[in-house]
Amino acid sequence: MPHLAVVTNASFPSGHAMISAAAYLSIGLMLAEADPHRLGRAYLMTFVSLLVLLIGASRVYLGVHWPSDVVAGWCLGGLWALAVFAAERAARRRRG
Repeated sequence: MPHLAVVTNASFPSGHAMISAAAYLSIGLMLAEADPHRLGRAYLMTFVSLLVLLIGASRVYLGVHWPSDVVAGWCLGGLWALAVFAAERAARRRRG
């Protein structure tokens, strides 16, 4: 299948997958923690996760990344989101 975009350099990990995971998962985690309803938290995290997965899948579909590039981006972005969430939670506990 011909690629839909021409890429001339290697990019490991996928920056789009990493940044989308870091940003959307960070925002989703913080909003979900503020929601008192379990169903609301589950819906929000499902939506955010689906968005991140679709962004990563688009990178493979367009032929600009290998699946391993996207998975590595998701892993790094997810770790970043968890670190930001943990730091924000620790700072909130110290304040209050």
